[in-house]
Amino acid sequence: GITMSGSSDDVSDQVETKELVPPSSTLESKKYQYLSVIFAVNVGLGQTTGNTWEHFDDLFHGKQTESWKMWFPSMAAAALFTGLLIDQKMVDKTTMLCVSLSVLTVAQGIFSMATVDESMTSTDTNWPFLTLPYEHIPLIATAMATGVTCTTVPLLEVEWFGSKNIGGMHGIDMLGAIATQVFFYNGVANVAPLSTQMWLQTAASAVGLGFAFALRSEAKSDETRSEEAREEAAPLVVSMVEE
Repeated sequence: GITMSGSSDDVSDQVETKELVPPSSTLESKKYQYLSVIFAVNVGLGQTTGNTWEHFDDLFHGKQTESWKMWFPSMAAAALFTGLLIDQKMVDKTTMLCVSLSVLTVAQGIFSMATVDESMTSTDTNWPFLTLPYEHIPLIATAMATGVTCTTVPLLEVEWFGSKNIGGMHGIDMLGAIATQVFFYNGVANVAPLSTQMWLQTAASAVGLGFAFALRSEAKSDETRSEEAREEAAPLVVSMVEE
């Protein structure tokens, strides 16, 4: 027969117990705080932009039709492609967040400029898929930026803080994204014109971009310190082996 060593208790001890609330060490970590802000800004503004389709229809004289056919595939494709690139170790995750927030800021800026420059909302050229000059480009760009962040932030949280508190960590991220959406879509949009809303969203995107670069700098500094610590420990390990 086959004899199994150990008990079920031994196995359960090796499984990391999930906790609802992240520890204070995680919540007070600069890297986690930066990740939360980035997620709140990017995903919150992404969802706000998606919910503002009807206003963009009016802004671009009703030429933008069936926007959802571009929004959801663009976001899903970006999320999937980002995951594949990360799995193949072809991209740096913090760099991806910097790119994502840069794209979001530019896209929100294009929408903002279109609210004050009539020439950006009309054209004699009407392509079947891409109506020039600026209707679909910022919409697709915003959706893709949202997809990239939705994939990257949870992966960094697990990498840096483990999976033990991932539910609580990501739950806080989602609360931030919902709060951002409520502030802009249910708040600003009801008391200010579209131009004011979009310029404020552009400013918020720029703030998120600043946090993305701060996160990348913090992560690189941690990597440098870890590498220096390993180099300092290496001679000690060699000497112990020789003895």
